[in-house]
Amino acid sequence: MRSLRNFVKSMSQKFALTCNNIGLAGASRLRAECKTADGDTLGTYINLDEHVANIDGTLKFE
Repeated sequence: MRSLRNFVKSMSQKFALTCNNIGLAGASRLRAECKTADGDTLGTYINLDEHVANIDGTLKFE
């Protein structure tokens, strides 16, 4: 789980300026509240199982 947290932390540096309440929802969903182009806030998530794989002990984003 520590590697996943490090992954989330490194990814959050890219979008943290426009998203808040970033974290895990369950074991495989990255959730955040992000600003839209018109300034509204939208709750959103990414299913990490669809985008992150364990390749021989290393997390890879696909």
